[in-house]
Amino acid sequence: MTPDIDREYEWARDRIEAFLDGDLAGEDLARFQWALEASSDLREEVAQARKLMEELRALPLRECPDRVVQRILRQTV
Repeated sequence: MTPDIDREYEWARDRIEAFLDGDLAGEDLARFQWALEASSDLREEVAQARKLMEELRALPLRECPDRVVQRILRQTV
């Protein structure tokens, strides 16, 4: 990688989650997409992050026991 690509790669790595969540727009989205096209390493990281997000979303939701909720509320109030 060249220094410019290295810098863009590092910038984009910090924004993978925002990209996958659809939270990048305008210049940031264009910059991320440029880095994605320029870096096979970034494409691999995005693919891994996307797979992880899909696997996490597929997990069953569990109810938090009321006693745990009450303890957390007491500690935060």
